Amino acid sequence: MGHSGLMQPIRPDDGPAEENLRRVRAGTERIGRSMVQAAAPGWIRLDLQARVTVEHDEMTVHAVRPDGAIPSFPATPEVRNAVLELRRMMYAPDIGAWLSLRLTVDPPMQLQLNVNYNDDPLWSTPVPGSAYRRDVQAFPRPADLISGWLRGRLDDPA
Repeated sequence: MGHSGLMQPIRPDDGPAEENLRRVRAGTERIGRSMVQAAAPGWIRLDLQARVTVEHDEMTVHAVRPDGAIPSFPATPEVRNAVLELRRMMYAPDIGAWLSLRLTVDPPMQLQLNVNYNDDPLWSTPVPGSAYRRDVQAFPRPADLISGWLRGRLDDPA
């Protein structure tokens, strides 16, 4: 049932698939460069976890160090803006907008992007149902792609 994975959605009817792939790759690289610029030297992997609706977002970067320490820091405005732009760019009416993203950066600049369209993004501080309602209004998706957990949040009066 998942529409999660690398570089979705690429649809032939959106225009040339190669152009869509190029835009997603450029957006992903922009996020990665911003993460690298914000991180203290000495990391061996950077790991961004982002949960997003149009009203709320939660983004944290973890910097894995050679000694095993994994300090974290909030996403900079540059990282945040690049993530929000990538989400807008990847939106497709036939699947909606993704709800969470994970991007890892390995030196020097190897990127791995995973996006989640269907599963509960598991916010550290839960967002109200109104945030999901507003998100689905801004980024509509087919009714059959509104999973049970999301329908429950959309029906929540908060």
